[in-house]
Amino acid sequence: MSLAVGTRIGPYEVTGHLATGGMGVVYRALDRSLGREVALKVLPADLADDPDRLARFRREARLLASLNHPNVSTIHGLVEGEGIQALVLELVEGKTLEELMGSVDSARGESSEGVAGRAARTATGRVPRLSVDEALRIATEIARGLEAAHERGIVHRDLKPANIKVTPKGSVKVLDFGVAKALSGDLVGVDLTTEMGADLATEAGVLVGTAGYMAPEQASGRPADRQADIWAFGCLLYEMLTGRRAFPGRTFIESLMTTLHDEPDWGALPSGTPDGIRSLLGRCLQKDPGRRCRDIRDARLEIDEAMAPVTRGPTVAAAEPSSPRASRTVLGIGLVAAGIAFAITIFRTGFGGSIDSVAVLPFVNLSADPDGAYLSEGITENLIDRLSELAELRVVPGGVSGRYSSADDLGLVGAELHVGALVTGSVREVGDRLVVRAELIDVVELANLWSRQYDRTVADVLEVQSDLVTQISRELRIRLSREDEQALTRLDPSNSDAYRLFLKSRHHSLKESAEGIRLGLEYARQAVSLDPTYSLGHAALADAYLASGFRGLLPREEAYPRARAAAEEAVRLDETASQSRLELALVLFFIDWNWSAGTQEARRAVDLDPSNPDALSMLGLMECAQSEFDEGLSHIERAIELDPVTSDHLPNLAGCYVGLGRFREALTTLDEALELAPDNLGARFRRPHVLQALGDHEAAIAAMRRVLEDSGVDPDTSARM
Repeated sequence: MSLAVGTRIGPYEVTGHLATGGMGVVYRALDRSLGREVALKVLPADLADDPDRLARFRREARLLASLNHPNVSTIHGLVEGEGIQALVLELVEGKTLEELMGSVDSARGESSEGVAGRAARTATGRVPRLSVDEALRIATEIARGLEAAHERGIVHRDLKPANIKVTPKGSVKVLDFGVAKALSGDLVGVDLTTEMGADLATEAGVLVGTAGYMAPEQASGRPADRQADIWAFGCLLYEMLTGRRAFPGRTFIESLMTTLHDEPDWGALPSGTPDGIRSLLGRCLQKDPGRRCRDIRDARLEIDEAMAPVTRGPTVAAAEPSSPRASRTVLGIGLVAAGIAFAITIFRTGFGGSIDSVAVLPFVNLSADPDGAYLSEGITENLIDRLSELAELRVVPGGVSGRYSSADDLGLVGAELHVGALVTGSVREVGDRLVVRAELIDVVELANLWSRQYDRTVADVLEVQSDLVTQISRELRIRLSREDEQALTRLDPSNSDAYRLFLKSRHHSLKESAEGIRLGLEYARQAVSLDPTYSLGHAALADAYLASGFRGLLPREEAYPRARAAAEEAVRLDETASQSRLELALVLFFIDWNWSAGTQEARRAVDLDPSNPDALSMLGLMECAQSEFDEGLSHIERAIELDPVTSDHLPNLAGCYVGLGRFREALTTLDEALELAPDNLGARFRRPHVLQALGDHEAAIAAMRRVLEDSGVDPDTSARM
């Protein structure tokens, strides 16, 4: 069924046709409620008419919607109306990789460049459509997007040039996870193709994927996992470098046969292709999945190494002790391996018998509900905070260690973080049961120093956390003072239910959506109701009221006084809690306009926890607002150093640039923040002010109108930001 321009589905009005494929028809549409353009993918009728398949698809769509990464197109939701079911997708402008390369026609194995172009190639030989540098840059961004998907247990399974888009600004987006397959959580093994009634290749029957890019195991009808994406990635990289398909064919079957039995024409690679990239392509395109790259991150690191001499220069690359791949080119494999082992030994032992440095990698959420991540996040943060209290142990801040996962090369992670040990683990919540598994890894020997699995009730989470810290510190052979012993055994708070509600409040509030803020407020209320003496519960309540007033979810006459009362109560209950001090600072500075008192409280928050990036960032913004630019910039830069994963601190940095009159730098910084997180409210709000300062008044007004309409931000409070 074709939809006419002007057709309404819920709040979306169709404005044009974008594409047609086996998975349905994609339309350009306008979201009338938010004033933004989106893409609507109308699903096949057999899916919309089957309640069971539609319910399972919705669960899968929720998983895909949780995949938030700048190199992956976003799924906003699912909409229905007039018997139509449609996915609401991010509208990504720009050209597909197929269009950029003049890719090989899928049916004939010929270039889509036209007769004249083919004649020129016949006379002069095939010329790559992209330069080597540009191909490697695009490949790096594709790899980052796949890496994020694989970490969520999602395999794309139909990676091809038409599903990669390069925006006008040069950003790369991986599109169309419509035939993805979940490999983790409650959706293990759920096949989206089955759920959506898709038949991607009419000549292939039940085969999933596109001929010329599907891995041999896919072409043979066997299950596809991450290794299939690595194969397709190799096909894309080969095609970007050569301008031809790795496995061409005039028909679908011929393409399958070349995939199963032939090798790519390695002689077609440009002479400027680095040796490391030639080797990488060979390992990505191994027909045996077990012989391919272990994961896509390995491929990305290989590309980084190949690009290093161009982007960093040989002197810098040789000087980086934390980058064994770059150093290896200069020093030789044996010397670097010995140097890294020696360096890690020093970081591990401090010339003594104990391991004096550790990083806690994010614990994996194995619960059926993605929102169960509140526990894995909380346990990870608690371990970092409690271990950081030990005077003889250096602990990597969570904002830095959070860039890695237990699926990474742990030896390389240890070298990059300069630590002697890593803590990894997983958390599963099933009903009232809690299963926590933790491991302590020696990164020199890559040996398991200690591991334990806790099978308790959810109510025992505080005891489990306390025991984890105690056991890990003992295995590290840290000499504990009496104060350390007391700190390790304390239970804070005493009520485990209040603690879990606090974790849920923070988990939802960090999403910054209206629903997330609403849930954050509700859980914080429940936490302080269960334990009125819980300081951090009141701090979470203050944060939720501030957000509710700022976003217009509650009248500001109601929200802001309650935020003030909750922040003051949090500080009264625990004057040493950095987060409580920070919430009071925010109330004083932004609500009361008491800049002096607000800045004083922010400084106290930093003094109490010098590694609190949020406190450092807000203190820096407050200082810049009072023309203390040197101190302000220093504090914000320290926050970014401690927490480079998020974009939260970049708008504050831009605010300081504005104060200094460095408007172009401010705009660049805000654009960087929005590249990392398109929904970053701070960046979206500050951008109109910068545009106005640069003289682009029409763009400033339009941008301000959009952000106020989208967010419901209280204009009066926002004017103080």
